[in-house]
Amino acid sequence: MIVLRQAVWAGIAALQRSAFAAVWAVLYFVAQFLMAFLNIDPVQYFIYAIALAAAVLLWIPATRVYSRGS
Repeated sequence: MIVLRQAVWAGIAALQRSAFAAVWAVLYFVAQFLMAFLNIDPVQYFIYAIALAAAVLLWIPATRVYSRGS
């Protein structure tokens, strides 16, 4: 389980340091723009999901380190 957590945090850190973070930021702002003009519920839920995923990937601290012994 610890290895899985380390892999997840390493993946998030890699996303934050790479061009993928820029892609997520663009998706977030596009989603915000579309939310201002589209009020169709299914579309809005999809856009909220994109915005939430972008926000989580961009704002989770990538500096968490787990010790190997625990």
